[in-house]
Amino acid sequence: MNVQNTIDLCRLKEMLSYQKEKKEEIDFQIEILERLINETSKKEKEETQKWLSKELNT
Repeated sequence: MNVQNTIDLCRLKEMLSYQKEKKEEIDFQIEILERLINETSKKEKEETQKWLSKELNT
């Protein structure tokens, strides 16, 4: 392996490491968004059920 190939390989490793870090950050953000969506959906469902129950009882 010559010097240029070694330098290129090191740069590629750095780029890969950076991309892996970014992927972890994005995966974490996705998980948070999914949880927020699920919580919101559950809350809306509960509110809708309460409203419907109230309407049916009147």
